[in-house]
Amino acid sequence: TEAGSLTLKNGTYLADVSIVTVEKGVLAIEDGYYEAQPDSEGSYQYTLDCTDESFADGSASIILTGGTYKNFDPENNGAEGEETDFCTQKYTSRDNNDGSWTVVPADPVCWNMQTGIEYKNVKWAMKEVIANQTVQLLKSTSTADLMLPVGTSFDLNGFTLTADTAVGVVTTKIYDGANNSSNGYKANGLLKINKENLVLSEKNGAVPVYVPERGGYIFVDFLFNCENVRNGEISRVNMLVTSRTMEVIELFKNGASDAGVSIVIRMEANGKHRDFAFNESTIKNVMCSNGGKFNLFDRMFYANFTGVEELENVKATVMVITDSGVTDQSKTLELN
Repeated sequence: TEAGSLTLKNGTYLADVSIVTVEKGVLAIEDGYYEAQPDSEGSYQYTLDCTDESFADGSASIILTGGTYKNFDPENNGAEGEETDFCTQKYTSRDNNDGSWTVVPADPVCWNMQTGIEYKNVKWAMKEVIANQTVQLLKSTSTADLMLPVGTSFDLNGFTLTADTAVGVVTTKIYDGANNSSNGYKANGLLKINKENLVLSEKNGAVPVYVPERGGYIFVDFLFNCENVRNGEISRVNMLVTSRTMEVIELFKNGASDAGVSIVIRMEANGKHRDFAFNESTIKNVMCSNGGKFNLFDRMFYANFTGVEELENVKATVMVITDSGVTDQSKTLELN
């Protein structure tokens, strides 16, 4: 009924389903061999386990700095939800390629430049970073999610971070600190979004646009007007872009197309829709227009419809597309 602690320093432990279930307190494992039988669904995820309520409120925990675990990855298991990690932030699990994992000291992947603390993965660093602090990569790595808290920065430092999801707001910054005069501004840091989501603002209404004269990407908001421009059989909707910030956010050092990203505008008018994909060359040309100035009407794309006498009930949706599908969709703008 009272929280305590149990430390296992060595030994061999065999059990049905769960070797240890922590109800209150801390289980610390420094070494030893651990193997449990599967549960009724054939899963080994409860080899080490905490009761759900106690784990959720922090009154039960498991801390691993060693040990070998059969059919159970201490750094990525489902005991307390997807990707449960029982290793401390300075330890990682090594795959022994025989269905077992051993907990060993981890080489740092990134560090907090203000606190000096090193982290084994980006996820741990993002849990502890606060406003006005920067997390910097120390090697190329991957993570499921890159979630930047308000006011924080992420420095690619010349390396590549591959993520399934990247979420930032207008007060966060992603840049490449290795891009400086000492290497001729030729750093090759890259953020690659692999699978699902690229959310670029808290309102999901901004996209990265390359600005050649500035040598990188900025966030821009898309505005639309419904001017009925006629040229023979062509009706045109003007799409305006205006910069959210003048500061370059170097999300894709090697270019949007190399990162598998393109910008698509879905225009709906008179009950029909058409997708306009703007490739990297088109985006650069538009952003180079009008002498590099950034007034409201200086950047304009055009969406042309043929065979339409008058445009009615126009809807426009900005989408960021990766080679695996739609990754971010802004709210649809209705222009009546």
